[in-house]
Amino acid sequence: MVTIPAPRTRRFASVPWTCLALGVALVILAAPLTAAAADEQKFTAYNLWYEHPQKVYSTGYEKGTMIPAGTAVSQVKVSRKAVSFVDGSGARFRVIFNAKHHPGLNSEQFADRLLTAKNFAELTKGMSGKDVEAIKKGEVHPGMSKAAVLVAVGYPPEIRTANTDLDTWTYWRDRFRTYTVTFADGKVQQSGQ
Repeated sequence: MVTIPAPRTRRFASVPWTCLALGVALVILAAPLTAAAADEQKFTAYNLWYEHPQKVYSTGYEKGTMIPAGTAVSQVKVSRKAVSFVDGSGARFRVIFNAKHHPGLNSEQFADRLLTAKNFAELTKGMSGKDVEAIKKGEVHPGMSKAAVLVAVGYPPEIRTANTDLDTWTYWRDRFRTYTVTFADGKVQQSGQ
């Protein structure tokens, strides 16, 4: 009697195909979640100024027209050098991320600070009426909290203010002139604005 050996099979021959099938299934299932996250309503987290909508600077120059904190935005795109979005009127804006003014921060981290899921009422919840009025004007007044200053004029560029735990923050009026905001016990003591 002649015995014919059983054909050799690869036990794991189908593993790459199984992994590929699982990967495709995950992409298909995750697509609606990604789309939902991308469609989440975003708002500006603080007041921004610009002279040209395609050249809004991450440094936060306080010159030109103001985009109010809490402005609804859509079509958000983040690249290595810029964050772009469209406001409710259909105007397109491009915030140029100047990495040398934000050491230790990348454009995605900057975008996370620039845009929020909170509208104006949520951004200013718990703030005094006086602070809210100053925020609407983009002004900093003695007695404002650090949170109110952040909504009024944004984050100070890290090149001159390493972090917001410090009691002196430096902002730019324009490319050549700066001013400082000094805090004591978390409240504005003096504003050079």
